[in-house]
Order: sequence, then structure tokens, then C-alpha cells
Amino acid sequence: SDEAEAYDYMFRWAANSPSSFAFVRIRPGGTNTRIYFCAEGGKPQRKTAGDARYEYPAPYRRTDGIWRMTYQQDGRLMQESWNEDGPIDRPLTIVQGTTPRWSRDGGKLLIARQRPGRRAGAFDIVVWTLKNDSELMLPSDVEGVVRSPSWSPDEQSAAFYVRELGEGKPWRIRVCPAGRDAGGRTLGGNVVVNLNFDSEGPAWEPSGRRVWFFSEEHRKQAYYPLVAGDVQNGALTVIDYPNRCTTPNDLAINPATAAPEIAFVAHDGLPQDLFILFLNHY
Repeated sequence: SDEAEAYDYMFRWAANSPSSFAFVRIRPGGTNTRIYFCAEGGKPQRKTAGDARYEYPAPYRRTDGIWRMTYQQDGRLMQESWNEDGPIDRPLTIVQGTTPRWSRDGGKLLIARQRPGRRAGAFDIVVWTLKNDSELMLPSDVEGVVRSPSWSPDEQSAAFYVRELGEGKPWRIRVCPAGRDAGGRTLGGNVVVNLNFDSEGPAWEPSGRRVWFFSEEHRKQAYYPLVAGDVQNGALTVIDYPNRCTTPNDLAINPATAAPEIAFVAHDGLPQDLFILFLNHY
């Protein structure tokens, strides 16, 4: 970056292009944001023309080389498209919502959407089909707050965080099949969620069998062991690691390895660092 005081966050890898990504940059000294996009390892380019509150960019590359970008602006999900010759579709509103995630075929978006007429902070998780503007609402099991949805590796299910309305209510993880009249399962309790940022959704292992997280229920002072929740039967597996890593959050799993390789942010003494665990004995 050539902006020394810029603050970059809300990073998202592109669907169908493993070396491309987008992120949000906060302008130095202001609150407005800009979206930057990097195609296949090139130099990041600014994609939004004006200054506004742009959030949660999600890029997708079609097989014919056309790019689509969905992002949030003022509670609406916007979409635009382009190719190497320039713009194809200018930004347009597609649906109310936030935190979009593309399906691999580009036909669906997994989003969070505020419930109309409900208290501030109450959201639903919705699978939105672009072809016919149809929607499927996933059961959250509570009249409360949901956030950070993520597809399962086979995109047949989704996981997201959920808690009841009210100060200090604990977070849980909800897993639901992405099909009509399908139920769901709540995994774990008192799940650790980064409250400073709307971070990535719950972490699926590549097999799609388990979702991994940290929980207050298993903490030992400032040390939190790993917890893996089985999405079929709800069974929890608790796994220890070197306890010099404390107060962890933002867990992510390598999507391409059979044995779990887990990254998370934690403290080693006073500094906060990024750690990677290789679970070769799991």
C-alpha cells in the first residue's frame, strides 16, 4: 500500500480463483471505506468509485472470465461485474443483507439479513438464489442474533453463530442443512466469538464432519482447548495443545489437508500473535 496510515480488514478469498481476493480499507482519518480487489496475485486495485461505508466484499470468478463482486452498502447487498476489458454491470442492489458468501457455482449467496420489524441486531440466515430471486431461511432456533454464516465444504449445510437477545447472552454454533423443511443442530455452548469484528464464520474441517471452535465451558483460566463438534450427532471432542497460547479467537482450518491444520490468534504473554497447529496425532 502507498497509504502509510491505511487500515485494511474484511479480507475474503475469491470463489473459483484461489489466488484472488478482496478487502476493505478505512481511509486515514475518516470512517468511510473503499473496496480493493486483487486478481490472481497482482497489485490490489480500488473497485469502489466514491466514498461510502462499503463492507464485506465477496468476489466470484465465472468460468468465462467474468468477475462478480458482492458487497454491503448501507444495509443492502450490491453487485457489479467486469472482465479484462472493463465494466459489464454497474453496481445495483440485489437484496437486503450482509456478510455474503458465494456458492461455488455462482448461483447462490449465503447471507445474514435483518428481520423486518424486529429489535435491532436480530438477523436471519438466508440462502438466496440469484436466478429466480428466491430465498430459503435457515432455522436459528432462537428469537435472537445470528452472524457470520459459512458454507460447509460440500455446500449442503451452513454454520453460523447464534445467541438470544439480551446483554451478555452466550454464543452458540448452529448447523443447518441448506434444504427446505430441514432441521438443524446447535453445537456447544459459550462459544468464543470475536466481538470487536464480524469475523469469519465457524470453521469447518475439510471433511465437513465437524465444526471447530473455542468455548468458555472448557477454559482453564486463560487457556482454551480446541473443541470439535460433530454435525451429525452433536458429540464434542476436546483437544489440548501447548497452553502457553491464551485467550484465543478467530479460528480457521486449512481447507485442503486431511489432518487438521488450524490457525488462530492468541496471546503468548503480552503480545498477540498468529499460531498454526499441525494435529499430526489427531
